[in-house]
Amino acid sequence: LDSEMFRRLSSNTAIRGRLGLSRNSLRALQTTPHHPLWTQKPPTSTTSTPCPSSAKLDRNKYHPFSTATTSKSIQDGYDGNNTLGIVRETYNKWERRVPLTPDQVRELVQSNYKVLIQPANHRIFTDAEYTAAGATVTEDLGEACLILGVKQVANENLLKDKSYMFFSHVIKGQPENMSLLQKLLDDNIRFFDYECITAGGASDGKRLVAFGQFAGIAGMIDTFQAIGQQLLQSGYSTPVLNS
Repeated sequence: LDSEMFRRLSSNTAIRGRLGLSRNSLRALQTTPHHPLWTQKPPTSTTSTPCPSSAKLDRNKYHPFSTATTSKSIQDGYDGNNTLGIVRETYNKWERRVPLTPDQVRELVQSNYKVLIQPANHRIFTDAEYTAAGATVTEDLGEACLILGVKQVANENLLKDKSYMFFSHVIKGQPENMSLLQKLLDDNIRFFDYECITAGGASDGKRLVAFGQFAGIAGMIDTFQAIGQQLLQSGYSTPVLNS
């Protein structure tokens, strides 16, 4: 990554947003000449999916949950299928959070959107609650153009030429997640990272999707419980053990 390329990427918010990179992560990658991000193969177009690929967005013709693959699709105004999917969280077995609640799904269904959701028995809401809200419980999310999750989706579970939205943890160039970033690029996936959704779309704007307060509370509770476990090992029972 030479100085001129770094300057262009650093000053182009749109490109950095598509890659999910901050200026700091670019500086880190600048010192890694053989990083997979810079040796990627260009994505190949495909027409095997009902959802279009990532073409330049014309906001005057934008249609919800759609992208475009062909010139005809672009001319017709990004005709999508108004279908979104919700993945089963697999990053760890403790994850119970959801990107959409049953009430939010019901609101979407009443607005003529179709919602597909993978079955799971560890969510805070049950499959039955989503079914009652109008969602379709299914393993196959192939019909969806926009697929939502909370944590990273496993590389092998990503569907080509789709749009995804979840926490990827790639914006700071985290080494452990660079294979995920490479997979998104290779499979022509339009990606919306929660960490990049900011006020006014500014790269330095206030994040609109964040769990800082709740993460802090959870961390405090875990710390107190750990202290309680340590004291218990020393023979002392304390109230913080069950915090």
